[in-house]
Amino acid sequence: MSQQDARKNYIGIVSEAEEERIADTVLRARSLVMRDLFGRLAAALGRPRKGAPGHTTSN
Repeated sequence: MSQQDARKNYIGIVSEAEEERIADTVLRARSLVMRDLFGRLAAALGRPRKGAPGHTTSN
C-alpha cells in the first residue's frame, strides 16, 4: 500500500468517526427538544405529563 493510499484510508476513518459523533449529538439534542416541547404543551393544556409526579386527574 502506498503512503498516499494509507493517508486516504486514515482520513476516511477519522471522517466517518466524526460523522457518527455528530449524528449521535443531533439525535440526543432532538430528544431533549421533543421532551421540552411536550412538557410545554402539557403545561399549556393544563395536564400533567405522563409519568410526572404530583397532579392526578379524577372524574
